[in-house]
Amino acid sequence: MKLNKKGFMLAEVVVSASVVAVILVTLYIGVSRMTNAYGKRNRYYDIDAQQITMEVNDIIVRENNEVNFNNNGYQIVNSDEKTTLLNIYEKLGYSIDENTGIFIVKNKDGFNNLRKRISLFNNKQTFVDYLDYFINKTDFTEDYSYFIVVELKKRDDYYYYYTLKVR
Repeated sequence: MKLNKKGFMLAEVVVSASVVAVILVTLYIGVSRMTNAYGKRNRYYDIDAQQITMEVNDIIVRENNEVNFNNNGYQIVNSDEKTTLLNIYEKLGYSIDENTGIFIVKNKDGFNNLRKRISLFNNKQTFVDYLDYFINKTDFTEDYSYFIVVELKKRDDYYYYYTLKVR
């Protein structure tokens, strides 16, 4: 009797399938991490939020306002300035309301105190996560006068952030 030696053995098929499965899982994990990092970067460095921080800084510089920090090392931008910015940026589909904020922060302690305030009173984990991210990524030994932190809410309930470092 002649044996038919065409085809693959079961062991060869199992080994090949496991190698392909390992490669696909590795690719999936890598792509998943990359898309998460991309999404975080887009939320944390939003171009419209950057524009608002520059507008707030222009208001401060143009009107020769001194930034008076409270004992916690941060200040909330007052409602008149918020109203001016709200009119400009509603056209872009963003909103600044009681749930979002524009803050001027003095130093790392101010960021930590702002983080505590947000986590205690607003219960907004996304903003707390952004502040943690910014605190960990920033070198506070450089000489900055203050930081302007903006949180914007898009219509679909996504929040976007930006922090301007002012020398």
